[in-house]
Amino acid sequence: MSIASDLEHLESERQRVALLRTNAEPDDAQPNKDDYIIIAGKYRVVTPYHFDFMFGVRERHHNRNIIDIFTQEFPARSRDYYLHAFRTGLLTVENMPTAGADTLLAAGTRCCHLVHRHEPPVAATPIEIVGSTPKYIAVNKPASMPVHVAGQYRKNTVLGVLSAERPELLPLLPVHRLDKPVSGVLIFARDAVSADILRLEIADKGAVRKMYVARVAGKFPFSSTADAPVPVPVAGGGGGGHMTSGKGDIILVDVPLAFDTKLNHAIPMPNLLELSVKEEDAGDGDSGGAVHAAVDAAVLGDEKRKFETVMQPSGTPIPIADAEAEKEDRNQIEDIGEENQESKRSKKRKLKLKKKNKLSKAERIAAVEASRAAAATRGPQARPAATEFRLLAIAPDGLTSLVECRPLTGRSHQLRAHLAWLGHPIANDLQYGGKYDGPTSARLLAKDLGISWHDNPESGAGIVNPATIKTIKDGAGGGGGGDAMNNIDNICLDFECPTEYHDPYCPHCPFYGPKDFPTDVRPLWLHAHRYENTRKSSIDGKSEWVFEAPLPEWANAEWVPPLSTPLPPS
Repeated sequence: MSIASDLEHLESERQRVALLRTNAEPDDAQPNKDDYIIIAGKYRVVTPYHFDFMFGVRERHHNRNIIDIFTQEFPARSRDYYLHAFRTGLLTVENMPTAGADTLLAAGTRCCHLVHRHEPPVAATPIEIVGSTPKYIAVNKPASMPVHVAGQYRKNTVLGVLSAERPELLPLLPVHRLDKPVSGVLIFARDAVSADILRLEIADKGAVRKMYVARVAGKFPFSSTADAPVPVPVAGGGGGGHMTSGKGDIILVDVPLAFDTKLNHAIPMPNLLELSVKEEDAGDGDSGGAVHAAVDAAVLGDEKRKFETVMQPSGTPIPIADAEAEKEDRNQIEDIGEENQESKRSKKRKLKLKKKNKLSKAERIAAVEASRAAAATRGPQARPAATEFRLLAIAPDGLTSLVECRPLTGRSHQLRAHLAWLGHPIANDLQYGGKYDGPTSARLLAKDLGISWHDNPESGAGIVNPATIKTIKDGAGGGGGGDAMNNIDNICLDFECPTEYHDPYCPHCPFYGPKDFPTDVRPLWLHAHRYENTRKSSIDGKSEWVFEAPLPEWANAEWVPPLSTPLPPS
């Protein structure tokens, strides 16, 4: 091909790209019904579309050229691709029309990359309106769907779908959020002032009552029937966490949490170094027995309890899958009191801690201090976190329990981390120690499949080996993801979009879903059941609003998970 032909072809490509950019969706475009397709009655997918992805040059990129920056940050495409994209106008530097491929860019410069966007699929569950007031709208959020624009998700969000299906409700302003795999009550405000008010009320302890339902591993303990709350030790790492067993079958877990954004994981950070246990007069022998039965259940569990969280000097919680193989210290309670036959009401018990390892108190203090120092170094700081739990039902097979959860604070992954701290993680929460098949994050699934991710999953962030794609298509996974591999196969690689949506330069075509962002749409067994404002109406004395979402199938008291037994330890 001659130089003249090359230039002619390049000019033709530039014109094609200019036309695509003209027709690309603006960042503030409102989704419409035609953007969505329901596949196999299970999955909601978005038809692929062209979108100008904006990227800000960061300090670490200062004085580097656009090709080097994008090759490092978004390795899904090759350096040759970015050179071609720059020549054809797919990749540009904003407000710098004369910039070349080797122009050094300053921090803060904005770059534009015209991409063919493939959003991850979500479950096709309809979004139900569960309540409304002049100021607020509440919906039953489906599991697997993010609340608003985040990462790869722009249209396949609760807000996006509502905008497309119920435009008469707009504007809708998010007030709080639920994790992507969590379902239940999600509240939107109708105006900015109402949004700010409700955000403050949710942050204010006691202003908004929140009640969740979770299915957890094992037989969750009954709490004491004693009149006064009695602090008792809990299964957890390093000491310092405490729970209160009191009236109303409530178990209160008061353990500060730090959140590691890199690991996307909540880390228990207990305040105290040693458990202090004091038992007041129990009244009669039966009440005292109830207290200690609750203690035994919470601390020691039964033979079916296969999970415990221990704190290491790094501050990272380590799941221990097999209780018989535990080598870390585990709190046990030994009753060394003597029965007073004359008066059970004056009976006193002392609780003594035993340790299986040889750590001295000084070494335990050093370990906790090292944990705190490590957490401070990498960023996350512990914040107060408290949750009330109450047993609702134990499954007929005795392997899981239905538990009511009332968060008194609002920390990321608070319920998940506190249940794991108690030794009863959400039964299908693999991240925090659950052993039933459950939703797995895209990052972990990608790792299982041999897909290499960089820090940013935006605009194609994974290196997908063609052999890996064939492996997934053939139904085998690279890392033992169980049923998740089948979900990836069905969602990402079995459904091809019509040719009218294909882009010859797109690495994700011809499929609806992105190849480098495997998606698991299964629900986490955690549901936001009820939100209630404690402020009373001056007219009838009732709460100003109460929003309640119907319970999912797994929250039925008689429901038994499809697997008759938990998955074996990995």
